Amino acid sequence: MDPTMLSTAAKPLVDWHGLGQVLLLSLGFGVGSVLILSTGIALFADASNRSGARKAVTQLGAALCIAAVAAAVIFGIVVMLSKKK
Repeated sequence: MDPTMLSTAAKPLVDWHGLGQVLLLSLGFGVGSVLILSTGIALFADASNRSGARKAVTQLGAALCIAAVAAAVIFGIVVMLSKKK
């Protein structure tokens, strides 16, 4: 019998560690980005009820939330497009 067939048969079909990492990262980015984006939208809506410096701070916080979600999306695209050699 060919020894390479034995070593191939001994390997598990599913890389559970890698699958767990993908699950945790996708859950973190998925839920986290939704929470951050909804916080940014709520801050923009709340900014209309404020005036002066509070309005500026609220708008800045909302802009930072939306920028963080945009950065996460760009990071995801870069990771998907990068090739391992």
